[in-house]
Amino acid sequence: MPGWKAHLWFGIFGIFPILLVFLVLLLLYPTPGIYLTPQVPLFSRRGLLLSLSLSLSIIFGSLLPDVDGGGKITVYIPPFFGGYALFLFYVSQYLHRGGILHLEINGVLTPLIIFTVATLISYGLLFLPKKHRGRLHHPVTAIVFGGLWALGHSLFWGLNGYSVLLLFVVASYGYSLHLILDWLVDLKGKIF
Repeated sequence: MPGWKAHLWFGIFGIFPILLVFLVLLLLYPTPGIYLTPQVPLFSRRGLLLSLSLSLSIIFGSLLPDVDGGGKITVYIPPFFGGYALFLFYVSQYLHRGGILHLEINGVLTPLIIFTVATLISYGLLFLPKKHRGRLHHPVTAIVFGGLWALGHSLFWGLNGYSVLLLFVVASYGYSLHLILDWLVDLKGKIF
């Protein structure tokens, strides 16, 4: 069974096929600029932040299913969720455009509440009954993860439909990378 480092590297290398798809689309449909979605140019603030979020969704998705196995990874994931919620919040302030949640920086209190709530929710999910390679290692969970990732961005950033769809697909792909690596390792054990 691959460890979290193998899943991390598989997720990092999993970013390259997405880059290849964008490159092929750029070659097939040349435009005056490079766009992530029809309304988001790549070399804009929104485009670069969306690219960062897409990359993080792949890497994070490739690690998340092993939360059901215990170990070190369960200690690091919840604070990452809290930190990522802060990232979404601060980016919404930076872009001067919020999503459904219209939160404003009110001293230290608002960011502290966002980080604490997201981290506590994440830690709370760790206490749900689970077994390793149970519900979290199911393809349907990849779709749920993609939907939640896209929803979280919509709540804070107020994205258009194309951007939400792109986040959903790429986050589900990142989560699926973990399942694929586990499947390949199991298959190798049955063949050899």
